[in-house]
Amino acid sequence: MLKNLLLIVALLAVSLPTYGVDEKQEKPYIVVIDTKTQYIFKADPKIKLPAVHPRTGKETITKAMYCEKCAICAKWKAVPLTGTPMDNPEGFSCPIHKELLTAEGKIPNDLKFIEEIKPKRSSPGAN
Repeated sequence: MLKNLLLIVALLAVSLPTYGVDEKQEKPYIVVIDTKTQYIFKADPKIKLPAVHPRTGKETITKAMYCEKCAICAKWKAVPLTGTPMDNPEGFSCPIHKELLTAEGKIPNDLKFIEEIKPKRSSPGAN
């Protein structure tokens, strides 16, 4: 009897779903932009902005929002680090369309985290 009970408990344990973090599930992120090149990256939401670009060593990484007004403009743009669209609508609007930008937009599937970008190696003899 005890043997049968243990067998049932073991079968239930194997057949019940498990809970936890799905390793394939992507971690949360925000979109940031390099103000020099206009390239976008994912970043940890806790990143301190403006941030230094790992390859250039320059503080050109900042918060980005998306303009979806038209095919020509549909892209991410730098926005102020402080304030909100309510108290600074101009700073959070597309300079072309004058429409408020949004926090969500098209993101390439292969978009990398800025934290994963390797620093550029200095060339031999460079000071």
